[in-house]
Amino acid sequence: MKKLTFLLFSVFSFLVPCAQTQLPYKTLAALNYDTTAFVVYNFMDRADLYKGKTLEDISNDLQMPIKDVDYNINSETGNIQGMYLYVYSRRHLARLISNNSDYSIIYVLFSNEMKWNDDIMKSKRKKREWNKNTFEYYKNGTIKDVKVLIPKSSRYYEKYKDLEKNLLPLYEISGDTIYYNINRFR
Repeated sequence: MKKLTFLLFSVFSFLVPCAQTQLPYKTLAALNYDTTAFVVYNFMDRADLYKGKTLEDISNDLQMPIKDVDYNINSETGNIQGMYLYVYSRRHLARLISNNSDYSIIYVLFSNEMKWNDDIMKSKRKKREWNKNTFEYYKNGTIKDVKVLIPKSSRYYEKYKDLEKNLLPLYEISGDTIYYNINRFR
């Protein structure tokens, strides 16, 4: 009986990770141009497929422009550990948040920290700007992990609530003001 239980557990343990790698890529059109469904399916449900790939691979699969970016910076080294990729402008994201609409943000954690590039980050405004120079500098960053951040108000929350630490809102609303959630990773 113990051998049978061990055998079943071993087979199940092998099949669960394989199931994610078997999911085919779906285009934005195939998901009726629902950006949240597209991001959740391709970058959360299929996240393991991006491990070991590059930021350029994610950008190519995204099928829409990256409008904005935030950086997860190691406070000890000053290097970039990861990036939050936005397919919405800040203004549009603020509207989605205030209306309790679905939205998603892709978080990419790099295998090795990326150097902060002062030439790209000269002005405060450009720190979050995603442009050709930013892309060219960071595109070869090897991916350790991909997460998709979705709000608790999302229609996808119930499906992913066991991953709650990955679903906490990146922003919080107080009145008419949207605050960056500094407790996001605590």
